[in-house]
Amino acid sequence: MSDQAPRAAGTAARRIDPTVDCVFQTLLGSEANLNLLRHFLSSMVPFPDPIEALTLLNPYNPKQFREDKYGIVDVKARDELKRIYQIEIQTTLRAGLPSRMVYHQAKICATSLSEGADYDLLPR
Repeated sequence: MSDQAPRAAGTAARRIDPTVDCVFQTLLGSEANLNLLRHFLSSMVPFPDPIEALTLLNPYNPKQFREDKYGIVDVKARDELKRIYQIEIQTTLRAGLPSRMVYHQAKICATSLSEGADYDLLPR
């Protein structure tokens, strides 16, 4: 006995590949799937307490000056403790990936503090 649903004659089975950007972004970057994103992050990040709530953020890291590099991540969110998560799916390890990750984290830090704010308020 098969666990597969019956198909119409002559149709091929199609599978959705979660590693495709638009599928990944739909799965983890939509309001309808915030619970899935919360569980995904809780399983990936070893916090002592589970993440209770998430807010999706704009995944675009805008330029401040014309000559700045423009950045975009697959999914960006903030939890109830104001921790910011940038989620990227990568299917290959490219040479510049570690530098790209540092760059995107630096963009978050650079835009997180107001004038006069303490550095301890930087997101972790």
